[in-house]
Amino acid sequence: VWDSNLEYNILVYSPDGRKLVNYSAYKGYLGIKKVCWSKRGHFLAVGSFDQKLRLINNLTWSKVCELTHESPITQPQVVIYEEKEEDWEEDEGDSTRTERKRLRSWRRDQHVELKGPTKYVVAQAPVEVPETRIDPKSAQLPRMGIGLMEWSKKDKFIFTRNDNMPQSLWLWNVKTLSLSAIIKHDNSIRCAKWDPRRQRLMLCTGKGKLYMWSPEGCSIINVPLRDFRVRSLRWNPDGGSLMLMDKNVFCCVWVNDGEGEEENPELDDQEEHEDADDEHDHKGHNAEEGIDGKPQNGQEEGNDDMGENISLQRAGEAH
Repeated sequence: VWDSNLEYNILVYSPDGRKLVNYSAYKGYLGIKKVCWSKRGHFLAVGSFDQKLRLINNLTWSKVCELTHESPITQPQVVIYEEKEEDWEEDEGDSTRTERKRLRSWRRDQHVELKGPTKYVVAQAPVEVPETRIDPKSAQLPRMGIGLMEWSKKDKFIFTRNDNMPQSLWLWNVKTLSLSAIIKHDNSIRCAKWDPRRQRLMLCTGKGKLYMWSPEGCSIINVPLRDFRVRSLRWNPDGGSLMLMDKNVFCCVWVNDGEGEEENPELDDQEEHEDADDEHDHKGHNAEEGIDGKPQNGQEEGNDDMGENISLQRAGEAH
């Protein structure tokens, strides 16, 4: 339970009414903005107006770590993806120009906006994260602090969006309690959702594109519908499809993972053993020591202009 934005104060109660903790990180400033339990209930993530994410464990109800959103990004182990737009008239080889002309003709036939394709490029640290100015004279609550966050399947990752850095999504590795990747876009991030079955994230920025991240890398999928802007999205609980929403219309998208992505019982058993080890580590560590693990490295850039792994089936009018 938390009350007003004007102070940082959160309380946790048991079902029988006992107060388990009354936690306050600071006083005298705007406080809590977003709260989210981990999938297994081991951690409580609290995002606040001071642009920090705090994780509280469920054993001692003390702070495990404090994750800050600072610019520039200087850690060499962090993978930084930047969305870049390619020029249609770029002087390239004959095969590339032929392929782009074919894509342009297909888009014209399908009445799809003729814009240059975009792709992710892996940038090298240090990298500045764009920030928006805060008007101190505004009567509204400032657009700053952790306004968007969600835990991944089995709590291996958590993403955050700092609202005064709205074009960037931060992905944190919960096992190492460190920043794993950051994704920078041209537009502000409107919505992001984890796949309920896999370690895969979909997000949108109000453009006619879907953006996908997984530990293997990033890709961009164009939505082949005229004037369709993805403003929000929602996964089917089975992880096989999504609903994409514009202002007055929506469409359904089916994800084809291919033969190589089918669920493997042996892999599931291996993950269960890893989860059991994680459970043991969680119970055996002091809350202030964090969780041991190795940082994740090298992910490759990716692009999926034609949406090879995602097929759009149909759109409908929203009533």
